[in-house]
Amino acid sequence: MDDMLAEDDNVATAYSAAKALLSTCREHRITLGREKFKFAVNRAEFAGYIVSDQGISADPNKVKAIADYPTPYKHYRVTIISWPRESTW
Repeated sequence: MDDMLAEDDNVATAYSAAKALLSTCREHRITLGREKFKFAVNRAEFAGYIVSDQGISADPNKVKAIADYPTPYKHYRVTIISWPRESTW
């Protein structure tokens, strides 16, 4: 199993849901990485995003290369990344 994310209203229901999930995984012989298991956190990195009580945002480590890319200063250095729908020539 790679990554899963669960959210509950309170710790008691989160604990019950986590216990049921872990029991189901054990029953079906699905292994989970202990080092990746987190419980009752306010912020988590998940699938390239930061998920928190403030909402969902891009993980700064994942977009660092794009954010740090230098601004082109000559028109011939600008590359348009798109796939034409149909040829116009």
